[in-house]
Amino acid sequence: MDEAVTVQLIAVVVVFLATFLSALIPLKVVGTQNGSRQQSAISRSDRILSICNCLAGGVFLTTCFLGLLPSAHRKFDEIQEKLSVNNSYPITEAVILAGFYMILILERIVLAIQEFGCKKDKSYLFEMDQLLPHTAVDHDTSEDEIDLFEMTPVKQQQPALKENGRVGGSLTKRKTARNWDATATHGHSHAQDVDSKNLGRAFVLLIALSVHAVFEGMALGVQEDRRNIYYLIGAILIHETLAAFALGSNLVKNGVAPLLLCFYSFVFSMMIPVGIIIGVGIHVSDSIAADIASAVTQALAAGVFIFVTFFEIFGHEFDRQQDWLLKVVASLVGFLLLAGLEAVIVFE
Repeated sequence: MDEAVTVQLIAVVVVFLATFLSALIPLKVVGTQNGSRQQSAISRSDRILSICNCLAGGVFLTTCFLGLLPSAHRKFDEIQEKLSVNNSYPITEAVILAGFYMILILERIVLAIQEFGCKKDKSYLFEMDQLLPHTAVDHDTSEDEIDLFEMTPVKQQQPALKENGRVGGSLTKRKTARNWDATATHGHSHAQDVDSKNLGRAFVLLIALSVHAVFEGMALGVQEDRRNIYYLIGAILIHETLAAFALGSNLVKNGVAPLLLCFYSFVFSMMIPVGIIIGVGIHVSDSIAADIASAVTQALAAGVFIFVTFFEIFGHEFDRQQDWLLKVVASLVGFLLLAGLEAVIVFE
């Protein structure tokens, strides 16, 4: 077993533990506080998470263009040499775009199915926002807005909240009333209202919305260059631990039972390790088919990284002006750290 594979297998354990524990931290940080202290703690953690997420965005983008993209180019060039093919078609870029559109279309389909299911039976499913470490944005939403583990629409749960003559008001006010007054209003955990049908559906949606994490893991697993392996481990750890903490925070705020929180956190934390193991399986295979699979995986992963960076990180974080300068600086620091490290290694 070569050193690269050893590092990748160690990364399986490290990434899983880091992600799983990050998802459980809110049980201690948020779950043990009440009232205004809890609200203040979450507000502060949201701002810190937002800035750290921008740092992760800079790291992701740099890893894509300085790590995955050149590696995929080299791999496709090696394949063409082995097959004695002289092809001028930009196949690497085409596969990258295919990866981008693959994740975009998949997530849009999942969210469309989610919306259809919500309108049909008024049950609450996972939202994409539950998997993103960013702060809530103040904007108007429809009266039938769906949240994670509630079993009735918001307009039925909080009819007293009105703004501009309609039920619901802003997203922030409705979430505040739902999260901080849950105990006084209902006197029990929301998890008690979740039936097996909705749990199963939420489980499927969680997996579907985490598909990109599998490709991130596969990109790490197929790497042969140790430098790229370390880059990817750093980028994945930063992003996934933040996402796991955000997921855990949302589950705690919605009153989910600790055992159920552990179950969802475990499933979410397994996505990257599963991808790494699949990638290592491709990496250790010595065949032209394995080389093609490795090249395609890296190019697809580059498209996934672009999607995650601009749609799931920057698209949400820069949607509001709060701390915008710190966010820009954080993303720039992420870029400069990896770009500077790459320059030192190349020119030493």
